[in-house]
Formats: sequence, C-alpha cells, structure tokens
Amino acid sequence: MTKIKEMEYKLLSLRSERKIADEEYHRIHKLWVQKIETEYQENKPERLSNAQKRAYAVEQRIKEDNNAQVLKEKIKYLEKEIAMLEIDLGLSLIHISEPTRPY
Repeated sequence: MTKIKEMEYKLLSLRSERKIADEEYHRIHKLWVQKIETEYQENKPERLSNAQKRAYAVEQRIKEDNNAQVLKEKIKYLEKEIAMLEIDLGLSLIHISEPTRPY
C-alpha cells in the first residue's frame, strides 16, 4: 500500500505542477493578446486589420517567446508523465484487488 500512496502523492504533485505551468503559459498568452490589441487600437496597422490576423500575430509572438516555448514543452512532458503514472497506478490497484489463487 505504501507504494500506491507514493504513486498517488507523485500524481498529485505532477498535476499541481502542470496546472501551475499551464496558468503561467496562459498568462503569457494573455499578455501578448493585450499587447497586440493595444497596438491595433493605437495604430490600426493593416497587418492587424481583423481578428484572424491579430490571432495569427499573437501566435507568432508566442512562438518567438522562449519562456512560452519552455512552458509548452514542460506541459507536454508533464502530461506524458501523468498519463504513465495513471496507468501504473491503475495496474497496481488491479493487482491488489485480484484475489489470490492457490495453485
């Protein structure tokens, strides 16, 4: 049972870490959206003339933002770790719940 508790604790920890990384990524995204919108409202450049062009500009800025890219990769890594740990935990619980069979 101790191993299962350790796995549950690690899963909770990974989920918390993923949530923090996700919130930080969304904060960066929101900042870029605000900057692009401000630029559009102030100057009305043709390259930002509609919402689709502004959304594309935001995506381009995020691709150029090293912090955003690091967070994106971290989120992908944590998602994989969480998925693997969930599978391991599920298999451990199945193993424990199986009745022992004498041979």
